[in-house]
Amino acid sequence: MKNKLIIPLAFLITFLLGGATGYFAAKNLSPVSPMVSERFADETPAQNRQFRALRNRLITELELTSEQQEPFFTLLEQHRREMRRMTETHRSEFDRMMATRSDSLHESLARILTADQLQTIAKIILSEA
Repeated sequence: MKNKLIIPLAFLITFLLGGATGYFAAKNLSPVSPMVSERFADETPAQNRQFRALRNRLITELELTSEQQEPFFTLLEQHRREMRRMTETHRSEFDRMMATRSDSLHESLARILTADQLQTIAKIILSEA
């Protein structure tokens, strides 16, 4: 009876030790995650992967030479950063314009629809957003 318990117990202990060893070995021996360059510091890993995929596609489809790649992508990056800066700079103005336009739409709708219809359309628009 004693031998019947020792063998499964030995297998269980061996299994647990193997799992623990594998876990700690993988955790400590796995390569360190690559450092994110300053160029991509403001992007998520998914955006970074998308950019690299686009970069590879452009290199292939445009048949860019090594001499063309750096100035080409530097120019695109400068353009992207400038567009982002412009968007952030003019966001409040854009939001104000959109609010004015939205208010104008609501006033026009109020002249056409009943109060119940206005509530219904508001619910529909909120559920779609």
